[in-house]
Amino acid sequence: MTTESNEFNVEIIDNKGADLYAELEPELQRLHEENITLLMATVDDEQIAHASYTPFAVMDGNYYIFIADIAYHTQHVKNRPIFDIMIVDDESKTRNIYARKRVTYQVEATEVPGEDAEFEAGLAALTERAGKTVNVLRDMGDFHLFKLSPRKGVLVTGFGKAFRLNPKDQSKTTHLTGIDGKGHGRSHGVPKQA
Repeated sequence: MTTESNEFNVEIIDNKGADLYAELEPELQRLHEENITLLMATVDDEQIAHASYTPFAVMDGNYYIFIADIAYHTQHVKNRPIFDIMIVDDESKTRNIYARKRVTYQVEATEVPGEDAEFEAGLAALTERAGKTVNVLRDMGDFHLFKLSPRKGVLVTGFGKAFRLNPKDQSKTTHLTGIDGKGHGRSHGVPKQA
């Protein structure tokens, strides 16, 4: 929520961002409920990006993933804990392939120690979503639970429907409209085909 003073020295409260977030929240929840995996864009020691995926659970606005030492992305997450994730609708649910509904976040990863109550809660949430395979993976001993805390994000719900998200301050939710509020096309220097 932003505030400002006017000529009468009265505080004006701007709830537009919070109201917009409230309108978008059902779509975010649907993406979380209908998609069991998230995509990760991590970076290796040579600053080369790698794409991968893993099942996830959401608790208190954070994402929880359970990943193995043998996977490249685990070392990337440990060494460079700030990276991007994406949750995207299945192609079969998409009316136009260029407008798949999706949310992308920059996240910061923190490993959850096995002795913490949060570890048990995270694994229980993952088991509920992804099945009892989580228990098998736990017994392997080389899997790690990470909490991914969103820092900033973008939700896309269709053409011209992209929204900047600030998970720490929902009042800063904004509709992305492109250069000069014109969206796609000439405003971006892309000539239209004759």
